[in-house]
Amino acid sequence: MPGASLKPGDEIKGYAIQERVNRGQKAIAYRATKGGRSYFLKEYLSPTPLVSWFDGFTKYQSEFKRRIEASPEARSICYDLIEFFVTTKPPRHSEASTTYFQVYEWAEGGIDLAGQIAAFRKNASAATWEQRVTWAKVILGSIHRLHAINIVHCDLKPDNLLLFPDASIKVGFRLKVIDMDFAILSDQRAPWHGKEGYVGTPSWFSPEHIRSGGCPTTASDGFTCGLILYDLLADKNPFRDCKDDKTYTTRVLAHDVRPPRLQGKLPGVDEKRVVNLIHQLLNPNPTLRPTVLELNQALIGSTATVSFLAITTPAPAAVSTRIVPRSLSPIPPLAPIEPLKTPTSFDGGSTTSPPPARLTSIESGRLRLTFKGRSVDFNITTELGGLLLRSLHPDFGKYWDSAKQATLERRDDGWWVIASDGTKNETLVNGKRVPATGKRLSADDQLAVGREASRISMLPLVVTLL
Repeated sequence: MPGASLKPGDEIKGYAIQERVNRGQKAIAYRATKGGRSYFLKEYLSPTPLVSWFDGFTKYQSEFKRRIEASPEARSICYDLIEFFVTTKPPRHSEASTTYFQVYEWAEGGIDLAGQIAAFRKNASAATWEQRVTWAKVILGSIHRLHAINIVHCDLKPDNLLLFPDASIKVGFRLKVIDMDFAILSDQRAPWHGKEGYVGTPSWFSPEHIRSGGCPTTASDGFTCGLILYDLLADKNPFRDCKDDKTYTTRVLAHDVRPPRLQGKLPGVDEKRVVNLIHQLLNPNPTLRPTVLELNQALIGSTATVSFLAITTPAPAAVSTRIVPRSLSPIPPLAPIEPLKTPTSFDGGSTTSPPPARLTSIESGRLRLTFKGRSVDFNITTELGGLLLRSLHPDFGKYWDSAKQATLERRDDGWWVIASDGTKNETLVNGKRVPATGKRLSADDQLAVGREASRISMLPLVVTLL
């Protein structure tokens, strides 16, 4: 069934599910084994093979994988993407359950950077100043390696950076960057552009995430690196105290932030230059931000200069595989995708706050659910449950399954609702139970829970298409 989670003992293309690791808005992650080895397997809730840009998405992933594997430096900092495929899921393996999967290496023993920052904020002795400076250098150098092959992470934050001790290299640590399945290629338009938002996290959005119709660039990663460096080297992330998205947006777009106050000395380094570069990484105008390489050179005391946004574009390359249900087969060379243009001017942008979700908004196609005058808007595929809808009324927590009663799925032909298996109440549209294949929603439909046979329909949500 669409949206039904795998369980221990299930098998997908030879990978035996051992445990569920976490569940996000776009994917469910598992530990799986194959041939005596553990793997990190992701089952995608979005995109699905039903959206028009899915084929373009898989080609994009192939090119992304090719670039990392062709660059020893980039490959050393990214979790190895083993393979990706489309297949049906148990228990009945019906065509309606066709799902996209990615498989990564399984690695343990990394230092959680977010946890380390929280620890030394409470107790300064949890990390020495020298360690913090080293981590900053490793992070900046590693992100530069991605930018050098035209990869933009889009969702940089401490939670997505793991540090592994390594005595074999001078700095003593290796960085592993995670959560890159919705990273983008800076020289090729993402196939979901204009159809889905770009990945990002509230309170870590760059100005390009915030502005309507914006597209993240390497400068966007630079912005979030700046926030991380405020946490690592200065007093703290300057926007950590923003109470809501609107305040964050207003301050970010106004560059309402003072220069960082370094928490230690940098011998042999021009500290004023370092402070100025970190501060300028938060400039709302992307063309005025330094590159991560320039800041890294400043931290290590290099006198070399680097032009802003000076990244070499590699020549286009052919992609050797494409994804099709149940198997992989050869495809023609990757068709050109509209190239991105480097911004040359700055118009101030919109001050509309981003939605409280993992993805930014897009121009149109939103769906609104209203209950007794209170409403919530959606612009991406989202799991609906009592916890999410309690903001409309406390009773949603009683009658809707807490985590996932159903999924609102955005497709090219409109919004669909997909009911989850095993819920205590049926998912209904206009009093009728949602069929196994899902139900396309129309304006003024009523989405509720209850029992069709008993004509019980509780907490009806009115659908509005925006």
